[in-house]
Amino acid sequence: MSSMSAESTSIYGLTPEAPEPPEDDPYRKHYAEFYRRSVNPLLADARFLKALNAIRQQQRSELHRARAGHSKFLGPFVLSIQEQGQDPAEFLGKLLDMAPLLTAIAVTKNLSARSRENFWAVGTGKTWKSLKELPRRLRSMADEIQRLNDSPLFAPEQAISSKAPTAQYARQQFARLPALLRIYARWLEVWISKIPGFMAQQFPPRRGRAETVVALSQLVKIASGSYCDEEVSELLSAADAFLNPSDKRRDGFDARVLATMRYRLKVEKKS
Repeated sequence: MSSMSAESTSIYGLTPEAPEPPEDDPYRKHYAEFYRRSVNPLLADARFLKALNAIRQQQRSELHRARAGHSKFLGPFVLSIQEQGQDPAEFLGKLLDMAPLLTAIAVTKNLSARSRENFWAVGTGKTWKSLKELPRRLRSMADEIQRLNDSPLFAPEQAISSKAPTAQYARQQFARLPALLRIYARWLEVWISKIPGFMAQQFPPRRGRAETVVALSQLVKIASGSYCDEEVSELLSAADAFLNPSDKRRDGFDARVLATMRYRLKVEKKS
C-alpha cells in the first residue's frame, strides 16, 4: 500500500524536494512552488494526517472486500487493474496520493488578497507591492542614467576613449541603456497588470473552489469505494486551519456541504 509521507510522496512528479522544472515550463514551475509552500508543510500536520489515514483505512477495508468479491463498486475496478498487470493496492494508493494537493488548492481560495499577491511574486525576491512599483523605479533610473550620458564627464562616447571592440560595444550599450530600461519597464507594467486575471483562471474564486472540493470527493470515491464525506470534511477543515491560521472566517466543511456541492455541480452541468 502506498503511504503518504514527506519522504515518499510524489504527486504529478512533484516530490517534497520539488526539483526545478524546465525553465520553458512556467506553469509547472508555479505548481511546484505551490507544492513546496502548501502541500509539503501540510503533510506534517497531525490532524490532517489523521484524517487522511482514516480515508486510507477505508480504502484498505474496501480493497479487502473487493478481493473477496463483496464490493460492487471497487470490484470491477480492481479486476481491471489486475488484468493490466498492476497491483491494485499500489495503483489505488498512488491515486489517493493526489488528495493532499487537491485539498490544499481547495482551501487556498480563502487566502487574503495580500497573501495571494505575495504568492504571485514567489521566486522574485520581492513582494507584490514592490513589484508593482518596480516599473516606476526603472523609469526613474533610466532618467538618471540619461542625465549621466548627457553630461560632459560621463557621456559614454567621451569617457570611453578606447577603440577596442569591447569598448565600442560598451559605448553603444551604455547609450541604449535608458531606452532599454524604459521599454522593459513598460513590458513589466503590462505583464504585471495581466497576472491577476491569469491567476484567477488558474485558481478561480468561488465556483473553482467548489469544483476542486467535488473533484477531491470524487477522487476519494474512486480510490476507496466511498465518498467518505465525514473524513473528507475533516481533511478540508484540518487543511484550512493549518494553511490559513490567521483567517478568522472559516468555511464550514461537513458531510452535508460536500453532498450539496456534488448535487449542485451535477445539476449545473446538466442545465
